[in-house]
Amino acid sequence: MIDSIKGITIIVTGSSSFDLVSHTGEPLVGRNIVYHLYPVAQSELSAIEDYLATLRNLEKRLIYGSYPELWHLDNQLEQENYLKQLVNSHLMKDILIYESIKGSDVLFRLLKLLAWQVGRQVNCSNLRKEVTKSKKRTYDGQEIDLLELYNGQLQAIECKWQNRKTKVPVVFSKAYPDANFTVISNENYLEWIT
Repeated sequence: MIDSIKGITIIVTGSSSFDLVSHTGEPLVGRNIVYHLYPVAQSELSAIEDYLATLRNLEKRLIYGSYPELWHLDNQLEQENYLKQLVNSHLMKDILIYESIKGSDVLFRLLKLLAWQVGRQVNCSNLRKEVTKSKKRTYDGQEIDLLELYNGQLQAIECKWQNRKTKVPVVFSKAYPDANFTVISNENYLEWIT
């Protein structure tokens, strides 16, 4: 249509970006602009709520995210229904297309189980039983949640709900003895993200 009607501008919006790109990307080379819209950032939230409100809302934001649409919904049930629809109609489809995953029901059950574990230790054996996954990998406590290279320095970041004594995984510390190790918890996450 854009090639056959002179002077027309078409604006396409939505979350199904993989689908859009796979069907429109090539014919529009050099004639399209893509904007990535992200969830609301903590710096934006700081402008409308005080520090205590931010702390009170942390767990809810970890569970439900920061989609602006959620703030217009009246109660938790409406928010849950909105997110279920979002996951079923767009996010899962995009993940499955991107990774070419078969058996989305297993992935969906795993994601759902993990979402309800916010702030709690995850028992991988129980998760495995719940999603009927094979026992190829086991959790041995040697994982790092996030690695980043910041100003030439390797940063290992462990995310915990509560600021408990956490040790650097032995395998990691031997492999990267000069890396910094930081624990991010509900007590210090604001300093880290802002």
